[in-house]
Amino acid sequence: MEGLTDEAQKRSQINATIVELSNFKLILQRRFINFGHVKSAEDRQAAERYFQDHFPSIRRDKPTFFEEVYLCQVYYWQHYLLGEYDRCLEYAQQWVRLYDRDARMIDPDVDMYLIGLNHLLVSSFSLRDYAVFRNTLSRLEIFRSGQYTRLNYNSKILSFLAVHQGRYNLHFLEGSFPEGLKLIPRTLRRLKIYEGRLDPHKVLILYYKMAWMHMGAGQAGSAIDYLNKILNAPGKSLREDLQAYTQLLFIMAHYDLGSFDMLDYRIQNTARFINQMKESSKLQKEAIQFFRTLLSAPPVTRLALFERFSAQLADYRKDPYEQRAFIFLDLPAWVDAKIQDQPLAVAVAQRFADRQQFAEK
Repeated sequence: MEGLTDEAQKRSQINATIVELSNFKLILQRRFINFGHVKSAEDRQAAERYFQDHFPSIRRDKPTFFEEVYLCQVYYWQHYLLGEYDRCLEYAQQWVRLYDRDARMIDPDVDMYLIGLNHLLVSSFSLRDYAVFRNTLSRLEIFRSGQYTRLNYNSKILSFLAVHQGRYNLHFLEGSFPEGLKLIPRTLRRLKIYEGRLDPHKVLILYYKMAWMHMGAGQAGSAIDYLNKILNAPGKSLREDLQAYTQLLFIMAHYDLGSFDMLDYRIQNTARFINQMKESSKLQKEAIQFFRTLLSAPPVTRLALFERFSAQLADYRKDPYEQRAFIFLDLPAWVDAKIQDQPLAVAVAQRFADRQQFAEK
């Protein structure tokens, strides 16, 4: 009888630990949704202090499978907040390896496995780790295809978002934008199927990816169509910093179209939005200043302006608090394409080829 009581107490303690870790993970997610990534050394210190002060008091001896999974989740989100994508990759890999060692644990909570694979995709994409990204996307595609009929409705939605965003990001890494356009009708059909069941933020993120795919394929007009869907969305479904990148991409699209009569208004409107943001980035402010200068400059001087801005972007890439901006808005590739007088897809594909050559050395 005493043994049964001890076992019940142990099981109760395990369940309590999982609940505490799950709740803490949700708090970290909410902090990210509300504030985004840390933007300064002061932000970083505050986030680290909060994590230390509020980390659940849990048992540390021989954690169970799901205790380890939830620990990986907590640490993943903390490092994601801090913009430490290498540590995100580390914990996402640990998470997925737990399931690799014991595949029987997938069935009790398939969503947890799908989320682990998605986080591995997100962190490897952020690091531009093509080998890990492509391998993970392939694993996810194979798993989804083989298990699709067994997935419940929510799991199908989760797998749809992970796989489709992964497919878009693969083309963004490779620079294969024209090929990537073929994904858009399939994604739109899925959005129609799941209409009313998706978080509006996630839908707008997909629209943003469609816009960037069209930009890369040289179809700025179609990109504007999707950007308008975001800018005209009711309420505040998209985080403030992502709204700013959407408006900057809108300016880039109009520049590509040669719609200079529209640019003055768009630049002024975007500058006003960025100045009113709670926490705008250096890159956002510098980009607006660049577009203002570009618009008023004689055409013969524009190449020199692009070259100077490219050097400024290189400096910003060294700033750990500006790195996230380059993940969401590939402004350097667009600027390089203008300097080299080549299509955006060619500039990105060349950068990809250079990275692959370097990785093989």
